[in-house]
Amino acid sequence: MWDFLITEGMGLYAQWLMNWPSSTWSIKTSAGGEIDLTVFAGSAGTFYVADSTDPQCALHQVQYTGLGLTWSKGPFPGTLGGSYSTADMPSGGWGSIAMKPGMSSLSLSDFAGSGCILSGALTLPTMGSTPSGMPKPGINPVEGSAITLVFFGAPPLLTVAIGVAVGRQKMMPGIGATWLPCVFRTIVGEPGSAKG
Repeated sequence: MWDFLITEGMGLYAQWLMNWPSSTWSIKTSAGGEIDLTVFAGSAGTFYVADSTDPQCALHQVQYTGLGLTWSKGPFPGTLGGSYSTADMPSGGWGSIAMKPGMSSLSLSDFAGSGCILSGALTLPTMGSTPSGMPKPGINPVEGSAITLVFFGAPPLLTVAIGVAVGRQKMMPGIGATWLPCVFRTIVGEPGSAKG
């Protein structure tokens, strides 16, 4: 019975998300850190967002702080762990930020307030290089890949926008996932900061 309810619920949720139209906003990069203790997680960071129709080409900040729950599997499951990323590490939005059906556009103020972040991460083999520049296989045990689903506005009733970010981060070896209710605040970017 539970398997049926979970499967049906996920199907309805995916269908709900597919009805959300794309906006002119996108996530350009992100930075943040997370500390995990047993099943609890605390995190803070920043999503850098831009509007493709903005004539000033400003890169705005959407900062977040939150407390939630986490699950991990690795050398030290169920103990102290964490991860972090910086804005210069490879990351960005997966497509445009989607907006609630019925909305015609988004403004920076729509990203402020309550929200929720769902994230998953794992360490993967990376490629190093030899002195001649030829790639060689190697594993960096603290560098991983992450995918993050961002709900601007507490889901499902208060959500006005949804973004997806993918990127690299430093983390403990293994795999993990986090559910993080959070609060967002916005900072207006300088003109021209989104160029390049």
